[in-house]
Amino acid sequence: MAANSAKVINASQGEGELGALYSDMTCSVDQMLQTSIAHGQTSSIPTSDSGSNE
Repeated sequence: MAANSAKVINASQGEGELGALYSDMTCSVDQMLQTSIAHGQTSSIPTSDSGSNE
């Protein structure tokens, strides 16, 4: 993510919340969000078809 390259970032992670809790994915997402905030970008990560129950 380069500074000022995008105002909004939408990322579908392809993994349910429980799976992400037990993997390194949570750290990666946290780093991505912190970087986007530092660059003044808005980020969203949508839920899947099953919502947060996946």
